[in-house]
Amino acid sequence: MEIKKGLLTAIIIAFTFQLAFSQGKIIIEQSFCDSPNTDPFDLRERIIKKEIRKDSLIVILGKREICCGTFKGDYKIESDTLKIEYENIGEQCFCICFYELTFKISKMKRASIPITFNGILFEQSNRKSSDYETRMDTLRNGNILWREYENEELISEIEDQDSIKLYRKYYKGKLRSVNKLNKNKSK
Repeated sequence: MEIKKGLLTAIIIAFTFQLAFSQGKIIIEQSFCDSPNTDPFDLRERIIKKEIRKDSLIVILGKREICCGTFKGDYKIESDTLKIEYENIGEQCFCICFYELTFKISKMKRASIPITFNGILFEQSNRKSSDYETRMDTLRNGNILWREYENEELISEIEDQDSIKLYRKYYKGKLRSVNKLNKNKSK
């Protein structure tokens, strides 16, 4: 009897999780990496476009991500906000690209809903250039390059004698992601 109760509880929890995070289908498509002549840090992370096509919401997000990325994601609606969570499931190359990530969410017919991506609310803008301040600190074995953006994002790029790069992204003072890339293992 205890096993049946435990199994029933597990099924209910799994079903509740499925309802909370899979309210419809989401497809993520990505552009090619930006031009090799363009510094991805010069481009503004932003929502480029939101529109309804048939019964789906299409959102295009301009975003800096690790090169060679392939993305998967999920979403939920909470407090009248569309919350999209996505991650890179592909390889990680020794560089940063600026992608246009297109999120297609079926059975969603509201383009005016606020949207967060991995917990960050991006503004919709046609302005491509980013405003940021840069400073560099020199270490014994490398450098740290700090970029502070207008949207309260701070990126530190730590390079150890051109063999390892460590990217840390902060948003409003909170660490959001860390990527460690070893140049010798990249493709």
